[in-house]
Amino acid sequence: MTRITLLLALLTSVAHAEPNDEAALGSWVRALHAPSANAVTEQPLAGGTFAYAREVIPQLVVPGLSLWGVGTMAFGGATGTMFQTMTTSLDYAEFTVGARARYRLWRFLEAGARIDGGATRVALAIDADGQSYRDHGWGAISSSALSLDVLPYAGSSFAVGVRGELGYATASGVALTPRMDRPDDGTIELPMTRASLGHLDLGGKYVTFTLFAHF
Repeated sequence: MTRITLLLALLTSVAHAEPNDEAALGSWVRALHAPSANAVTEQPLAGGTFAYAREVIPQLVVPGLSLWGVGTMAFGGATGTMFQTMTTSLDYAEFTVGARARYRLWRFLEAGARIDGGATRVALAIDADGQSYRDHGWGAISSSALSLDVLPYAGSSFAVGVRGELGYATASGVALTPRMDRPDDGTIELPMTRASLGHLDLGGKYVTFTLFAHF
């Protein structure tokens, strides 16, 4: 009987606990300002994102202000042209961790600020006269952003909302030297089939729109 009572008490406390976990799914667009990126594509970088966050400090300095730890995965790409004759394709992946401070302005409205850092993977493909050239590399990234959350439903143990975020990403340049895409048949690759593009910088201003749930 004692065990049953303790189990019921535990379930009751969990059911009425404040939601301190968050899952978010959305989309993002980043304007590319660096000359190296503009040489590859005239389009912005865009894609989807998934994030998971957990509240680590429920009460930070002032009432209504809390601190959350965040892990994010983002994927995207862009296409473009070089020298009006070659088509380009960028594939992009980003993996970051960071912290988000959130302040409750009203029951259904919250403001936030986020900083994070991590790694990126960039893959570039160039097609010219029917021949493909490819390369990929890893780099580092850091970003900061301000956000505004609207929560149409905010219950005691579950909430659903939408978030708009405006930020800036600073990325390290990724060294790329596209090589001719050929079968691995043991053929010796001549140096003239490779051309360094220098360091590709994919940093810039971005906006993100996400749908999230607290539980």
